[in-house]
Amino acid sequence: MIETVNFKPSETISKALIAFDLNNHAGLLFTNELKNKDSQILPIEWFELEKADNLGAIAVYFRKTENETSTPHIYVFDLTINTKSDALLGEIHTKIWSAGTVQLVYVIKSTSIDIFDTTKPANRDKNNQLSPCYLEENLGFLSEIDQKFKKYKSDLFDTGVYWEKNNKISDSSALSILIDFLNVAYEKLKNNLSSKVAQKLIVQSILIKYLEEREDLNGNKVCPTDFFKEFNNSNNLCDVLKSGQY
Repeated sequence: MIETVNFKPSETISKALIAFDLNNHAGLLFTNELKNKDSQILPIEWFELEKADNLGAIAVYFRKTENETSTPHIYVFDLTINTKSDALLGEIHTKIWSAGTVQLVYVIKSTSIDIFDTTKPANRDKNNQLSPCYLEENLGFLSEIDQKFKKYKSDLFDTGVYWEKNNKISDSSALSILIDFLNVAYEKLKNNLSSKVAQKLIVQSILIKYLEEREDLNGNKVCPTDFFKEFNNSNNLCDVLKSGQY
């Protein structure tokens, strides 16, 4: 674990990390490292820390292999002081799931820890309210160490044993769902178009949708707000496709 000169985890955070054998772990990097001008972490680690920091995480666990690859697997959030509602945590869960960045999220609270499974989408209730997909809720770590912590010890992630035991390649991952829908769209398009044209149309639609959603830190988007208006007064690409007038 890399600590910057001006940062040290709180006592509560340290105790929680110790429960997972992550305290002083080489694979755990704090987002505060982004302030370290002399940092020697890998570019990919810097990039992933920035994404985690934008979501409010305080640390990322990276699995490091002998060929010097470093892959993010777990985000750590600090809610020991400032709590968040289930709805807000559900929104964070959805963003992580959509990005497919990490598989687990540890939410450290003042006296317990929650663990989210971000290989699956967030839950929605009958009012369409979001909430996280919990693997564990309220694991107590300040009194008696919960036996469930043994299932999440760092060595299980370092060796890959955790993923083998839990079969973490989920059919509910954002990537799996996207591929399934793309296959359905491709098969439908082939009913009226050649395979080559169908593939080209899908690729171009993905690129347009990507550009539509791109924006800078000031909220400026690639596509102006009225960009799709000429197509049946549409507001976005989906509206255009639904109208059938393009």
